[in-house]
Amino acid sequence: MSQTYKNLLEINQLVELEVYIHQNELDNIESFSSRIENIAGDNILVAAPFRQGTPVSFPQGKEINIRVRKDGITHLLHTKLIKSQKYPQYLFLLSKPFKISRLQMRSWVRVDAELPVNYRMAGYPVDFFQGSTVDISAGGIGLRSQHEIDKDTLLELEVEFPDSSLLQTTGLVTRSLPEKKGFYIIGIEFKDLSSNDQECVVKYVFQKQREQLHKRVLK
Repeated sequence: MSQTYKNLLEINQLVELEVYIHQNELDNIESFSSRIENIAGDNILVAAPFRQGTPVSFPQGKEINIRVRKDGITHLLHTKLIKSQKYPQYLFLLSKPFKISRLQMRSWVRVDAELPVNYRMAGYPVDFFQGSTVDISAGGIGLRSQHEIDKDTLLELEVEFPDSSLLQTTGLVTRSLPEKKGFYIIGIEFKDLSSNDQECVVKYVFQKQREQLHKRVLK
């Protein structure tokens, strides 16, 4: 097992941490963006998560799962918190995984973000419509659109990031909700996101969380 999880992790790799907030409510899971800081012997050092600008703390022995995607497969590494540290930065020291699960796509950490989006029905050579995201995760986007779009519609998407890079993919409409002023919020799940593209989205989400945290600290 030791060799397996070390093959999945790399220093500076962006990952997500999953924690059961209430042990008796297994559906009550909170996710946080994090980063692999070091792999020391059998233990894993990760960046401690923040919630609303404040470092999150958990008792020693708390189960903390690391979600990582490699070669198109999502893995969940089940670990326990050995200890937390504050200096020189907030870190969690986690145990060697006592279990590794392979997962289907699950929900990812989502952040509010307004990014330009071009979209059209897949397979139809028509001009793109223009809209913008209301939020984004490595699993999909919330799209603000002037058009109501039926559930299960497959769309071609072009999402432009602040560095001018363009994410080109397809997405399946999961919901369409009316918004004020004649707009609709369209929930879209990415369908063919490559591992590299997904890593780019995770990196953007992580950066966005850090920016939001910095703004809260300045307040």
